[in-house]
Amino acid sequence: MSARRVKFFEMKTDSGRAVPAKKKFHFSTRDNSIDKWSHEGVIGALEVDCEPTLDLEAPLTPLEGLGGNIDSWKEAQKAWNTEALRESFLKACKNVPVETSCCGLIQDDDERMRNLVPYLNQHWAPVANEKLEKHGVSINAFLWHWKNVQGKAETIILLIRFVDMAVSI
Repeated sequence: MSARRVKFFEMKTDSGRAVPAKKKFHFSTRDNSIDKWSHEGVIGALEVDCEPTLDLEAPLTPLEGLGGNIDSWKEAQKAWNTEALRESFLKACKNVPVETSCCGLIQDDDERMRNLVPYLNQHWAPVANEKLEKHGVSINAFLWHWKNVQGKAETIILLIRFVDMAVSI
């Protein structure tokens, strides 16, 4: 039985880092679920304001990746601004057809984001990546989520992840 316990305490995240002992038994939160989006090669992300409602027009919040180079992240943010990707992102989000559920009700923001991520990765990200290739980064849309202990059952955040092309994921 002690051998199992030792193996359990030697858990690793997807990126190969050891999970801190104090976080192994906690519920998933914003602070301890960063490994879900920040893998090797991800230098940072821009967080879309999703709480309490999805606001695509709000300023994006920059999040630094766990293992990323801060200079690379600053250069990636400059490339984002230089290539005017904010405007193309907004245009792409507005082009996603709004789906309705039964009785013509419009889907909630969480369901909209779940539909938005694959659309962005299929249609917007390849075009944006062509522009960013000369800067040595690529981007993708990512749905960062975690379960809550109280209140809303699950929190879902839309991220635009920046990946250093010199480092593979």
